Amino acid sequence: MGISDNIFCSNTIVTADTCFANEANNSYLYQQKINGYVPDNQFRKRDPKFSEQQKKYGKRHIPTAKGQKTIIPSKSMQSL
Repeated sequence: MGISDNIFCSNTIVTADTCFANEANNSYLYQQKINGYVPDNQFRKRDPKFSEQQKKYGKRHIPTAKGQKTIIPSKSMQSL
């Protein structure tokens, strides 16, 4: 199983994560006429579906955010 050389001839839709959102990648998709979707890093701030997310779950990437469990690093575990 592999990727066909003519994969974009069959109306393939390409999606990517927000870390790939930049002008160079968007330009490449446009120039190559690739049907691609890459959300920008600010899409959650504009989308009304996410308006209550911060209140419900807390800020992202904060170790004390609501619902996050404490992570115990493996180096603190004793070996048997």
